[in-house]
Amino acid sequence: MDIGQFAFGLIGGLALFLYGMILLSEGMQKAAGEQMKNALEAATRSPLRGLVTGGAITSVIQSSSVTTVTVVGLINAGLLSLEQSAGIILGADIGTTITAQIVAFPIGQYSLLIIGLGFLMMFLGGNNKRVSNYGEAILGLGILFLGMNIMKDGVESLKSAPFIIEIFAKFGRTPILGILIGMVFTGIIQSSSATSGLVIAMGMEGIIDLNTAVALMFGANIGTCVTALI
Repeated sequence: MDIGQFAFGLIGGLALFLYGMILLSEGMQKAAGEQMKNALEAATRSPLRGLVTGGAITSVIQSSSVTTVTVVGLINAGLLSLEQSAGIILGADIGTTITAQIVAFPIGQYSLLIIGLGFLMMFLGGNNKRVSNYGEAILGLGILFLGMNIMKDGVESLKSAPFIIEIFAKFGRTPILGILIGMVFTGIIQSSSATSGLVIAMGMEGIIDLNTAVALMFGANIGTCVTALI
């Protein structure tokens, strides 16, 4: 196994993935503006409405952490109660799975085209903030896919390392280990979506099986709570 290829591919790809997530999230937040807060405040009439609103908003802005932090701010301001926020948070946990689904689609080969389109929209948008903001989001999506491809190429070298395969096989046999690894890793990088991307990349290369992937994702969903705690 080429350790250099793996390390550079994983670190560089993960960095691009995270940067793409930040641009995508920030672009959609700017485009949504105050509408997001207004929608969250209006979602308190019933838990089901909160669930749907939380899921819809998180699907658009691609960040359950942003939705959660916004809800925490509304609670601190006395605009939401803890009970009212529960449905929104559960909806955010559902909405964030859209990121993993998007990443799983085989459209990474168009990452450079998406980056070019996003940049063009930002460049030509000029004073039209809405066009520029959507361009930023599209640019982030393209960078996200580019990072995903680099991670995928990096982890491909793991297939030739029997001890790595054995480690991940152990995670499958002992799910608590996979949960702990997923939790710690996500707690450090502050993005369950990035963990999802890495898990999908390893799954596509046949490095991990479904049992291991499920354990890692359970851990990722626990680790992403660190953002809200902070």
